Amino acid sequence: MLQRLLPERGFYLGLMFQEAAARHGMVRVTLDRPLDVAPDAGTDLGYTELADLVDDLAARLWSAGVRPSEHVAILKGDNVDTVLLTCAVSRIGAVPALLSPSLEGQVAAVLLDRLHAPWLITDRATLESTLSTVDTTLARGVLTVDEAPGNTIALAALAEVPRRPAIRLHPREPSLITHSSGTTGIPKLAVHCPHTMWNRLVPQQALGRATRGEAAALHMSFVHSRFYHLLGVLLHFGSPLLLLVDPDPAHAGPLLAAHRPGIVETHPNTYVLWEDLADVPNGPLSNVRAYGSTFDAIHPGRCGGCSPRPGAATPG
Repeated sequence: MLQRLLPERGFYLGLMFQEAAARHGMVRVTLDRPLDVAPDAGTDLGYTELADLVDDLAARLWSAGVRPSEHVAILKGDNVDTVLLTCAVSRIGAVPALLSPSLEGQVAAVLLDRLHAPWLITDRATLESTLSTVDTTLARGVLTVDEAPGNTIALAALAEVPRRPAIRLHPREPSLITHSSGTTGIPKLAVHCPHTMWNRLVPQQALGRATRGEAAALHMSFVHSRFYHLLGVLLHFGSPLLLLVDPDPAHAGPLLAAHRPGIVETHPNTYVLWEDLADVPNGPLSNVRAYGSTFDAIHPGRCGGCSPRPGAATPG
């Protein structure tokens, strides 16, 4: 008997903020530092504002010459705009390749070579540090989120270019590239497509129904695929978000106290840093109903005198 063919479902990063804004446009997102791509936008933005910023960045990337199916490596200082740039690249049908800001220059050079002449989005500080010994002619073109030294193109110089409709590639086409940790040598690139990402998203959405709309605080690697699945769930249900770059308790504690999250997800080492926050009566973490982490095992700092090490960006 012939089976009826159903259209394949896909999780498209380029549409994620747009769809969330249509459902929950007034919900707020709090950042702990301004965006590098929009420093004047402040640290309190709504879903609608973030969706518009993704659309704007996508138009700028198209104006710079980025086209569907091309690889776009993102290697810049750690900040939430890595997420917005990833979604903007996806929105025009290109393939974001997320490179950890903790990579050494020689490793970054190998990965850029393996991406076969990708576009590169970076910043001046990274050009002068990690990429200072890297031949950036390996890239098809270099785009910067701040200043544009040498032959680079500043995204700021492409303001007010015409917006474009989103491009949705076939669900089996590559749509995201991440990399392994590199603990056994040069990191391995991992290719994801909308179909496989959808299959990972659906069970998480089912689990997320129990905490739908709950305020959430995240301190996670913005180059890890897990971040995008969790973000997709939280945006779908309209959760107010606190996105942290700096996990230092003196910095994060007051923000967590003001936000009072019901959901927290972070790296194991960050949980170690936040142990004292958990002991405060009616404190920053007293409303948390669900803690999450899909990375390594947690080794409490109070066990055997271990000293916590701040969580580095974990690729994957």
